[in-house]
Amino acid sequence: AICGLIAGTAYPETPSGVNLEKWEKLTESEKASFRERFNRWKALSETQKNGIKQKIEQFKTLPQEEQQRIRENFTKFNQLQPEKRQELVQKYLYWKGLSPEKRNLIRQHHMDYKNLTPSKRSKIIQDYYKSF
Repeated sequence: AICGLIAGTAYPETPSGVNLEKWEKLTESEKASFRERFNRWKALSETQKNGIKQKIEQFKTLPQEEQQRIRENFTKFNQLQPEKRQELVQKYLYWKGLSPEKRNLIRQHHMDYKNLTPSKRSKIIQDYYKSF
């Protein structure tokens, strides 16, 4: 450990810039997760890093309730199986690729559908499956 500190690399498996005292308190699973995120961060371009930093600053300005809601959603997302996370990422990217007009139209259709009675929703679904 001392050799690593003298060489300026801390422990060989410890990402640079990490507080060693706090690092040692992490579980192996937490360390592995941190290393993975650290390596992903290193691979990002400066533009991507700046975009993330900007989102972090925006997050700090949100009301506490909204910050908590976002944290809970991130926790739920991270608990999903990798395949399900990838599926959600693909849906998000598809959504982001739509024009604002198309997104607004989809939102309106969704709201219209939510406002229907359960029996009307059921009929729409039945009619949809009959069309195959």
